[in-house]
Amino acid sequence: MLAKITFRGPQRGGRNTPPQTGVRPTVRLGDEFTSCKIESTEGVEVFEFDREYNVRLTLFFPDKYQSRLHTCDDLNFYEGAKQVANGKIVSE
Repeated sequence: MLAKITFRGPQRGGRNTPPQTGVRPTVRLGDEFTSCKIESTEGVEVFEFDREYNVRLTLFFPDKYQSRLHTCDDLNFYEGAKQVANGKIVSE
């Protein structure tokens, strides 16, 4: 699925170092979390903080969670308890 995502920097409580394409945070789906992979669709290798990117989002357990995500859904991404990014699904 395709999404628009913005990564948070340390001043917003996010990551200390910019993530690279292929980063694997967890995504919150209601009261559950699952692993995913975020890859740039724009050829970007390193994501800058506080800038929106078009990305491909791949869930690690699509059979269990894919049906819970829909176009226009808001997304929150975490590394441990720290929210590191947020975004929105633009296409399933």
